[in-house]
Amino acid sequence: MSKLSVTETDRLIGKRIQQKRKELGLSASVLSEQIGIAQQQLSRYERGENKINVAHLVEIAAALNTEISWFFIDCISDQKINDKQKFIPVSEDEGMISAAEQGVLTLDKLEAMTAVCSVGLDMIAVPGDTPAHTISGIIADEAAIGMINSKTTAVRIIPVTGKTVGESVEFGGLLGYAPIMPVKEGSCEVFVNRGGRIPAPVQSMKN
Repeated sequence: MSKLSVTETDRLIGKRIQQKRKELGLSASVLSEQIGIAQQQLSRYERGENKINVAHLVEIAAALNTEISWFFIDCISDQKINDKQKFIPVSEDEGMISAAEQGVLTLDKLEAMTAVCSVGLDMIAVPGDTPAHTISGIIADEAAIGMINSKTTAVRIIPVTGKTVGESVEFGGLLGYAPIMPVKEGSCEVFVNRGGRIPAPVQSMKN
């Protein structure tokens, strides 16, 4: 399928806006009033006649209580996307995945970044033979970072069976692809097997 034109993209997004609005039983007049635009403008969006203003789409998504990505599903699900255009699972940034492929961006650096960013480690592919205790240790690291910073941190690391460092894995669809990233060879099995729990955030430890 060839790349969608702006007009086609707007039409597909508009169709989804109308679909969700009707599913929720909202009239065009009610929705347009909620987001502060004329009903005629909303109707033009739904018919794909006008380029959709991004700020308006954000307001529409909020008013319909729907993830904004849902409105784009029809725009990309059937597209033929080459490697450079794919969604970047590691960081959603093409430059960063390129750095990961070159070995410049490591798991250590990504983990350090979570200490100052608002999320944890997401959609990181590691060799399929990575021991369970190694993954548990990474999760413990992120839990500790979350504890001391009083924030939620998540870990989504995927051991890919049959894959090793230097290879990549295709997840398909919006998930795209990811390079297989190396992990430390040292064992944290003793630490992990100690058990216990991560305490709630301790504010006094920040001083």
